[in-house]
Amino acid sequence: MTLKAIRALFNAGQIIKVTNHYITRPDHPCYGTRERTIARVSSSHLWLTESGSVPWPRASQVSVSGNTVILRGGGIGQDAQAPFLTIELS
Repeated sequence: MTLKAIRALFNAGQIIKVTNHYITRPDHPCYGTRERTIARVSSSHLWLTESGSVPWPRASQVSVSGNTVILRGGGIGQDAQAPFLTIELS
């Protein structure tokens, strides 16, 4: 699946469940699994209403299985294939 096709799975106003695998501090607002609303989708970023934006990684760092999308390598200094965010689509 191309990155363009993966981006097409996301729509403004859609509620998603996001699990952050990079943030490890429980007091951080992006820690763990949270429900978020998509503000907009661009070719470079996924914009969320509460958490700001997430840059799209390379297509080789994105996988889709059913209604779950895994973005890899998005954290600073993170291994390129390490899970960064798991997103469950509604």
